[in-house]
Amino acid sequence: MFPKGVSSLKQLAGKDHRALQWLHVPVVAHAPNADQGGVGSNRLTKATRAILDCMFLAQYQVHTDKTIADYEASYKEFHQHKEVYKKIWDYEGFLVWHQEQTTKERQRAALEESLEDNLLAANNALQDEEEHQSGTDEEEGSGDEEQAVWVNETVIATSQANGTTVQGHGTSTLSFQSAQSSQSHPIGWATDRLLDSVSVPRDTIQVLFTPLSYSTRRPSPLLNAVESYAISKQPSFSSVNFADLLRDVNLPDFLCNLARHPYFGTLPFSIDALTDFYFWDSFRVRIPTSQFAPEPRLARIYAISGLKEHRTVIPKPGPTPRSDAVFYLPCSDPDFNHADAKLHDLDTNYQTLADYRVGRLVLIFSLALTTEVPIPRLMAYVERFTAISKKRSGVSGPHAVAKSTILGRTRYECVFLDQIIRPCPLAPIINGPAERGIEGHESLSYYNSFYINKYRHPRDFAWLHQLQCPAS
Repeated sequence: MFPKGVSSLKQLAGKDHRALQWLHVPVVAHAPNADQGGVGSNRLTKATRAILDCMFLAQYQVHTDKTIADYEASYKEFHQHKEVYKKIWDYEGFLVWHQEQTTKERQRAALEESLEDNLLAANNALQDEEEHQSGTDEEEGSGDEEQAVWVNETVIATSQANGTTVQGHGTSTLSFQSAQSSQSHPIGWATDRLLDSVSVPRDTIQVLFTPLSYSTRRPSPLLNAVESYAISKQPSFSSVNFADLLRDVNLPDFLCNLARHPYFGTLPFSIDALTDFYFWDSFRVRIPTSQFAPEPRLARIYAISGLKEHRTVIPKPGPTPRSDAVFYLPCSDPDFNHADAKLHDLDTNYQTLADYRVGRLVLIFSLALTTEVPIPRLMAYVERFTAISKKRSGVSGPHAVAKSTILGRTRYECVFLDQIIRPCPLAPIINGPAERGIEGHESLSYYNSFYINKYRHPRDFAWLHQLQCPAS
């Protein structure tokens, strides 16, 4: 509802206040008056404001014990007054819903009846053709003329039923998978005969008789998927050497940081300025489950490097290019199970939040394919933040990190791509007036210290709805 969040519950910004009125005023305006058996607007206002407060709090970028307590209080207050919505529903909502459902049922019944008539007409035409073919030896005329007559009858039978051509009939038929399934037996026997004996295009027959698949979207064939992440097999940039990278991106210590990584020390050749690399714009990481988000999900993480040449894939129009912040493991443990990567403090049987690092993903890359390195490892180049303290920082309690520097220079680190666990939304720590017009992903360039938010995704709030609230 509010994609950019809200500023405060006590004093809403102008745009947030207008959005609140757009939701609240129509509810009050269409509610029945007290003399019509309804309730006063006071209780309705409390219920509406309580549920909106829950929505506001769920979109905060940083949560503390106080905000969680406020959410619980608003949630309980909504349950105390939620009966007011049921009265509004009984007054006029049911009438509107009933009229819509009746109209939909009538339309569906009419279309299903038309579909049955179409299929019956097609089956009758096929049966007539079978009877017609049984007497072809005794009748005069060529086989071509008989086929032409049969095709004409079939087209007329199917098109007159709904006023469309054979192709149009097939399109309308496929709109009702359930009805087609019930009629699959009488028309299945005719498919082979129709393909062998009738000069109707094969594509048309397949459209008419092939069941429509409602399966979910298939994964892209250009995906290299492992247990913890998925990335396109085709890189966004290919054959990029260090000179090309240095021309577009200010990363002078890139080769030095690569040389410190143990993986590049095991290669049969040395990394130099002429070594070719592949680069990617983004990848998808499989976020581990937790007690607050029990359902697994994939999250796309962007690393817009700033390269301008050697692009192999045209980027799709989408959100503003950005480099996201991530949680990642400080070292690669061969016995580490990615599914056990828990970030919540209450998951005491697994790693705690302080066992991870936070950094800004700058590059996703690998060495170019060669005979010496036929299967190069996928790597990530990360702008480092300070270590996560085991103690909460500040008065409000969230964990805080800052950009890590040495003598004023930004620190970077090279890690394996499978060391990245999940994205890490960061809320800037602002001392003084805030900069206006800065988007969330742009704050990484404007500020140096941030609060870590562990509960940014809406599914992480599912556990709050299990509260035992008193019945209204």
